[in-house]
Amino acid sequence: MTIYIYNGIGSSTFSANNLKRSLTMALQNFGFKIKHIGHKEVREGTLLSPSNTTMFIMGGGRFTEVKKAIGENGLLNIRNYINSGGLYTGICMGSYAAFSNIDFTGKDRRISTGLGFFNTTARGSLPITSPYDGTGDSATIIEIN
Repeated sequence: MTIYIYNGIGSSTFSANNLKRSLTMALQNFGFKIKHIGHKEVREGTLLSPSNTTMFIMGGGRFTEVKKAIGENGLLNIRNYINSGGLYTGICMGSYAAFSNIDFTGKDRRISTGLGFFNTTARGSLPITSPYDGTGDSATIIEIN
């Protein structure tokens, strides 16, 4: 039973490593193997099948860069994995990526297309903008030990 966490171009390595560490601590005693999967493996698609992948997780990062790195073939491989019964978990960028359309507001508004699991638009503030001031146009990243 393998859980793959996307850790390729466009992903936040910090996010992917924290997810791997946390999930390994929580699930290793239940027989799960927690591994990273890169953009090349997603593009090739051989690891993404419900028979050998329990779950595919996409954490934080920049989905426009992920899309460029995995290409149309990678997007299709993720969709095929889900349509074949695979499990997808999206955190931060990964949750936005699950929607058909993505609309980020902020000082550099960006509109993009997602994976299309939900046929609607995900709206939110840009993940890294000006320092956090309590508004939707600002953000911050903190590390909690």
